[in-house]
Order: sequence, then C-alpha cells, then structure tokens
Amino acid sequence: MILVPEHPEWERTIEMTYGFKAKKIVRYATKKEGDTFDRNRLKELAGRLPSKAHEAYALTAIHEGSTEK
Repeated sequence: MILVPEHPEWERTIEMTYGFKAKKIVRYATKKEGDTFDRNRLKELAGRLPSKAHEAYALTAIHEGSTEK
C-alpha cells in the first residue's frame, strides 16, 4: 500500500497508525510533457563545467536507497 500525505498532519497520523511498518521514502516528480526538457540549456550548463568534469561527475538513475539527497 502506498500512502501519500497531503500535509504534515496526515504524515503524523500515518506514522502513528502504522508505526515501524510504515516506510518513508522520497518521491521524485518529473514532468511528462515532451517540450519541457531544454537541450540547449543543458548544453549551456554542461559547457560551464571544467574541462575534466567528466572525471568528477556522472549521470545516474535515481533509485531507492541512494545516500545522496
């Protein structure tokens, strides 16, 4: 069962009701419209990175259990 609280009161109610059975996760939202991703903006931002940035940065899929937020 997936429960998505709309506000903090519901979040507390879920936690009190389900206790340790409730697992809190981060939910990532993405826009589904095809015209929202700006490739030119990405190229501009990538162009600002240092020349050896490919050695320090990597694109990875968002997955559950990630330690970075």
